[in-house]
Amino acid sequence: MRENIRELDALLADATVARSGAVATNSGTSADPDRVVQLLRQSRDDAAARLAQAVAALEKLRIDLLRLRAGNITVAGVTQNLGEARELSAQVRRLLAGLEEVPRTLARA
Repeated sequence: MRENIRELDALLADATVARSGAVATNSGTSADPDRVVQLLRQSRDDAAARLAQAVAALEKLRIDLLRLRAGNITVAGVTQNLGEARELSAQVRRLLAGLEEVPRTLARA
């Protein structure tokens, strides 16, 4: 995910440069350069937020497993956190699929 955030930063920089050139040379493009930049920024921010959530979920599971080993928590508590981690995993997969779509969309623009 960190690599995807770096890629989005690079795409955002490229789109910002392209936006400057597109505005000066071709105002009739099919894709609004400002909208592309806005979407890239939003995607980058979403990826950063999801990364933080993923790290937090993994840390929560790690702590729960330590507590389980020490006898301070039941398996039910760990199971609930695993369910939350699964949902987060599904969200991350959807986000990564969206990140893969960004370069294809930019190539068509």
